[in-house]
Amino acid sequence: MRRIVLREHDTSSIDVAAPAVIAATATAALEHGFHVIVEGMMIAARYQQALLGLIRAHAGPAHVFYLDVSLDETIRRHQGKGLEHVTADHLRDWYTAHDVLGVSGEVVISEDSSQEQTVAAILHTSGLSKSPPFSACPNRCAYCTARSASAS
Repeated sequence: MRRIVLREHDTSSIDVAAPAVIAATATAALEHGFHVIVEGMMIAARYQQALLGLIRAHAGPAHVFYLDVSLDETIRRHQGKGLEHVTADHLRDWYTAHDVLGVSGEVVISEDSSQEQTVAAILHTSGLSKSPPFSACPNRCAYCTARSASAS
């Protein structure tokens, strides 16, 4: 959202729109009944206010997870993602160690947690493992409603 849509640099030297736009996008999806995961390198100094506002405004459950990964491991994991425009120097500039949001119930996941373990922990703790995926279209779209009826 920040890099591609807004074409913003992640810097404290300018007032960026990304935190507000990310929170507004998540809010719109929540208001339409979607499960939302807000993910990324979001430095608390710049994103905390928007994220806390998002959490406070949402009537449903909200869970916060922080992946506590060292800089070296961050760089290692970034390699092979196909994001060559984001260099190790960028990651060094963005990296803030143990930059938790600081909310009650925040779950800190250590870097020795595998991708599968991390996903399982998030799905289990959040309750999403028991929640079916949401698709707005059959509930709103006349085209898909008609197709579902004719398939029955």
